[in-house]
Amino acid sequence: MRRMSALLIVAICLSCLIHSASAQDVQQTLQQAKALVESGDYARALTLMRQLALSAPDNASVMAYAGFVAGRAESYEEGLKYALRAVALNDKVPWYYASVAFNAWNNLDVKRAREACQKALTWGPQQLGQQNYDSVKQIQEYASDREREIVWTFDPVRGIRRDGYFYVALPTRDLPYQMVKYEVKDADEFRPIKVGDNDILLVKPLGDKPFQITARVVSHVYSFKEQMAKYSESASIPDEVKSYLGKSAGVDPQSSVVTEVASALRAENKLLTVRNIVGWIEKNIRYQVVFTESADRVIQNRVGECSGKAKVFVALCRACGIPARLVWGMAHATNSMSAGDLPGLREYLRQQSSDPTLADDPDTLSTHAVAECYLPGAGWILVDPGNPKSLWRTDNPYVRVYHDYPSGDRSVPYNVAVNTFAMAGPVVRFKLVELK
Repeated sequence: MRRMSALLIVAICLSCLIHSASAQDVQQTLQQAKALVESGDYARALTLMRQLALSAPDNASVMAYAGFVAGRAESYEEGLKYALRAVALNDKVPWYYASVAFNAWNNLDVKRAREACQKALTWGPQQLGQQNYDSVKQIQEYASDREREIVWTFDPVRGIRRDGYFYVALPTRDLPYQMVKYEVKDADEFRPIKVGDNDILLVKPLGDKPFQITARVVSHVYSFKEQMAKYSESASIPDEVKSYLGKSAGVDPQSSVVTEVASALRAENKLLTVRNIVGWIEKNIRYQVVFTESADRVIQNRVGECSGKAKVFVALCRACGIPARLVWGMAHATNSMSAGDLPGLREYLRQQSSDPTLADDPDTLSTHAVAECYLPGAGWILVDPGNPKSLWRTDNPYVRVYHDYPSGDRSVPYNVAVNTFAMAGPVVRFKLVELK
């Protein structure tokens, strides 16, 4: 999925920050902080701004710049505190709200981010600054709930039938971040079943005639912050969840390749371990459309597409004692990758789609693999290893469809996700529907 633009770029004239001529020490500290920011030493700049914020807690400009620096240092909770203080002291400065929006979004405070975006954008690009305006618009887009009508056309000739039925994966219903309704056309018979956390439709077509499923999917941008507040290292893990600690297709948590990497990532608790794993993948696995069967090969070659990164995440989590599973869904093609190789992805989608023009259509979703990890007390948490900035939050547009099963599980007769996308192709069109 997509990545946020690096950071809000705020236009600050340091000579105007402090209005008191007697504030020479404060001005000197600000100049030092600015120099550190320009050199990329955000941690030291933040240390200086913390000291300055303590000595000048009622200076809006100081608090605002402290919020900006904290955002650069990726200390978003602290940055949000400073930015909110700046707004409380002076609510007439447009970019203060941009700083609130940026820090709130990255601190998983979706509601506050939306409110700040709405307020910031009322000033327009001229007063807010074009780069700030564009960044806030981007946050607003990512933070907006969406309803989409997605139409799949399934070709039975390309699928696998069991006992007269095709097993088709539906977008998952009744999630805190996703609600689904669907209708089926041109089928002789169909019935839904629930297997694990997957919604599956058993369809008996009219001979070899294609059938159609239209799904109305409401996607809510969702922060797992409240769910994660229930996390406890001492909480028990259900037996059915423990089965996601072993091997599965393309994932061997006991392989020497995986355990060597995992040993350096295991932290004092599972939250930090997951964060370390996501950070390691971001740093070491380059996005490239090269399909590999196993997490081992992705780690060895240091390249992989979305499913390769997801397999590595699952393997490393399991090696660290954290249940995890691969999840298949759909996202915008241009946003379902962390970097580069868009031409390679486009070409692959053209080759795999019955309609090659779908790959270049902006109103389409393509298959995208992510993962889920199980945190004791909190439950299953969706994670996109290819988009580390979205850790602990869902982004739009992502449609969750199907999770895999542990090796040896016979709940379904075959990989339903593979069968679904084999019949329908990896790209589908959608249209946005106004939320009611």
